[in-house]
Amino acid sequence: MKIAPFMLAIIAGAAISSAGTPAVSAELTADVINRIRQLADRTDVVLRATVRIRKSATFSTEAVGHLVVARLDEVVSGPALYRAFVGRDITIQLRDPAAFPELSQHVFFATPWFFGETIGVVEEGSIPYRSEETPVADIAAEVTKGRALKADRELAAKIAKAQVVAAGKVVALRAGNLASLSEHDPVWSEADIEISETLKGTPGRKLTILFPASMDVMWHNVPKPALGQEAVWILNAGLRDVEKREQLGLAVPGSQLPGAELLRLRRLLPR
Repeated sequence: MKIAPFMLAIIAGAAISSAGTPAVSAELTADVINRIRQLADRTDVVLRATVRIRKSATFSTEAVGHLVVARLDEVVSGPALYRAFVGRDITIQLRDPAAFPELSQHVFFATPWFFGETIGVVEEGSIPYRSEETPVADIAAEVTKGRALKADRELAAKIAKAQVVAAGKVVALRAGNLASLSEHDPVWSEADIEISETLKGTPGRKLTILFPASMDVMWHNVPKPALGQEAVWILNAGLRDVEKREQLGLAVPGSQLPGAELLRLRRLLPR
């Protein structure tokens, strides 16, 4: 059977959750909450499943030592397309197969392995599932919180490295004069930003920044300012034009945020 490789790009923007952010149940202990958040921090998929057959797989392979066939009972968090497999058998690659007897139920924190006529995931960690002690709604809420905390840490790190963080409106766009730095030409262009609020640095009332207009694989995720756009800009120095003048610019994903994120950014600024 031919199995299509799972493309991680599918994951972006496609995550679902079996619940919103309900209040945490008193049934979840502090240790369980910490474990859920730590595992959610580094995994893309959270599934409730029942182990059915040890040392087996839903596809043809002889390397089954760490594999189990499990019934997918519920998608706690993960790509929406996983829901089509609820109630069906999937393959899970386990770190320690001895810890998962047949008919045991667990919530698996995993990374995608393959996706095709069947699906497979790689377990990064798990918690035993008991409906009274580990309600799925509460697990989903803690997964959401864990990922939000991770996103805040990553954003705080970007703010710490940035020279300027400011809100403003794009009032002009033009081709830049920065020499190409690599074979993947970024097609550097310039944007004039009219500053409405400064959170870090001293940009003044108007600022010219560089950004890569290229849609090359190296640059397609880096923000592309649009005329009239209002946003919060997280800017780094280090880009130099042909006259060796240093300019601020956008060179990494996530360095442009909607204005609605201002409150969050203020909260994450160093005290």
